[in-house]
Amino acid sequence: MATNKITPADIEVRRIKDFAFFVNESMFDQEKIQTIEVRFQHKLDIMQAISFTLRTVFIYPGVDDLIADLHVENVFAVNNLEQYSDGKGGYNLPHDLLAIIVGESVSHSRALFQKNIAGTAFQGLNIPMVDAIQMTQSLFPDTTAPSKEYFV
Repeated sequence: MATNKITPADIEVRRIKDFAFFVNESMFDQEKIQTIEVRFQHKLDIMQAISFTLRTVFIYPGVDDLIADLHVENVFAVNNLEQYSDGKGGYNLPHDLLAIIVGESVSHSRALFQKNIAGTAFQGLNIPMVDAIQMTQSLFPDTTAPSKEYFV
């Protein structure tokens, strides 16, 4: 397993794709707008590059219907990715690499969300700033968690 510290120079963004977006304008309620919760879900696939799909969901607390839903796939090339192979078909990615991927993916999602929500009743609603290190610890507590949620 690699012990070298990963830096942003070791990572390249190969693709950013928003492949699903939904907004329910009938849910707009000016009085409840400040109570909206943002939840993140993820899917991590590793082949010759790292594909990290981030789903961002906006809801009112205690309400099942979604206000907005965005799915963004982020594909990253990592120098010497094979050094993180566990030898059994899996990978042991270092926390600092995952934190860079999570932080960039949230930033990409924030930009695409703003583009997609423009002109709707929810225009101006934001994906809040997040602490990428804390979010990574929540999403990948042992760096092998297949799926977790992160709440803001």
